[in-house]
Amino acid sequence: LTKKLEKEHLEQWRVHSSETGQLPPSPRIALSPSPAPTLSPRSSALLLLPSNDLDHENSDVQRTHLLVNHLAQEIDKLGEQQEQYRRDCEKQQEENERLREELGRLQLDNSGLLHRIAREREIREAAQSEKARLETERELDSERAFNSASSRSTPASSPMLTATMAPALSPRLIMPAPLLS
Repeated sequence: LTKKLEKEHLEQWRVHSSETGQLPPSPRIALSPSPAPTLSPRSSALLLLPSNDLDHENSDVQRTHLLVNHLAQEIDKLGEQQEQYRRDCEKQQEENERLREELGRLQLDNSGLLHRIAREREIREAAQSEKARLETERELDSERAFNSASSRSTPASSPMLTATMAPALSPRLIMPAPLLS
């Protein structure tokens, strides 16, 4: 009778969990005594056994009930763990999706910044090239101004030029020879 109840309970549990996706009521409720049990030939034979054998049979039944209760509790715990794991996976998937969107946005920003950097480099290179051209032009203008100023000046007006353009004097002319008597 007990094994039959256990099998019925397990079958009810399987059917209930597969249909609803939820855990069935605890086995203590499902294994509560039925309203009008009928005696099977085995149960009738149990009644005829001496009390020692009945105690042994009852202890087997109690152990079986304890085992079924323990298994049902373990199954319930595993079901709860599986449900928690499923919820954790869903949360992780949502977080991954959010991070994927953030990564896409950052990659788009990065691409825009790379184009901006390239454009700024081109502008800087053009500015450096223009600066070098202007410096060269200024230097050439300065040399032209210097050269035109020196070509317009006369030797008398420029003592430096006069000194460099004067004929070389002989040292004898500078120092007269002693007079001979």
